[in-house]
Order: sequence, then structure tokens, then C-alpha cells
Amino acid sequence: GDGGLTPTRPAIRERVGTMNPSILHAARDLAQSRTVGTFIDESLRRLEESFADSLVSFNRIDFARRTGAVAFRPYRAELDHAVEGVGRLLDEHPLYRWYTSQPEWSPVRISDVIPWERFRRTRLLTEVLAPVGACHMIVIMLVPPSSGQFVYFGITRADATSPRRTRSWP
Repeated sequence: GDGGLTPTRPAIRERVGTMNPSILHAARDLAQSRTVGTFIDESLRRLEESFADSLVSFNRIDFARRTGAVAFRPYRAELDHAVEGVGRLLDEHPLYRWYTSQPEWSPVRISDVIPWERFRRTRLLTEVLAPVGACHMIVIMLVPPSSGQFVYFGITRADATSPRRTRSWP
């Protein structure tokens, strides 16, 4: 085809069900953070505790200024090279292409927008993401991508199985 992205699974909003009360409690607690830094740090801590064997991150990319910042849990030195690689190959990232191609900004996984068979042949995966164990990802946008920024939490892992929950929220 034309290289465009099409959902490979039903849209996220069609999967909406009853919200887990512990998630609502965590959201309430996080909403009481007195500073943005505290909110980000506490959110990362909760994500890291909740999803074992996953890499969690807070990301901010400003397209007008061509700048970005990222915080990882747990931090590993080789992630700096991955950030540079993603920046270099950003146009190939399926989630970047997804969020810049339409107004929807609900959480999606890479596998929601591109078949694995196609994604596993990309330079982005083979050169950048796979070497650091970030093959599978879900993004939770915090501001609309139409704002000219991507501000989001990401959860990544090496394999396609669901992350092992180590504890319930909060």
C-alpha cells in the first residue's frame, strides 16, 4: 500500500468498560500533586511498581522547537542512544504517524496501528527499539497532539505478552 496506518484492532474507545476503582483512587491521589514534577515522578513510580519487567517513561516532544525530554524508570545508560535513534527515525515511528494523521488521542499500542509482521522489519525496531527491549509500547497522551507537542507516558517491554502486574493500583 501507500504506507498509511490503519487500525489492526477495534478502536480503544470501543473497549471501554467499567473503570477499576483502584485506578480511580490513584488518579485522585495524583490529581492532588502540588507540582508538575511531583505528579510526573509519582506517576512514573506507580507505573513502574504496577508493571514488572516494563520500562516506563514520561516524554515531551515539542515539534516547533524540535526539542524533547524523557525520564525513564528504571533508567539505563543505553536508553540515551535509543532516544537519539527514535529522534533520528521519528517519521518511521508508527505511533508518531498515527497521532499526527488524525485527531484521536486515546491510548494506543503499536500493535493497534501496524501489524507486527510489518513493524518487525522496520529500522526503528531492529536498530533502535529491540536492542533496548522496547519492542512493544502503549502511549497515554496527556495533551492533544494537535497542540504541536507530544506529552505522554509510555510503557514498553520486550515481548508481546501482557506485562506482569506486580500489584494493583494505587
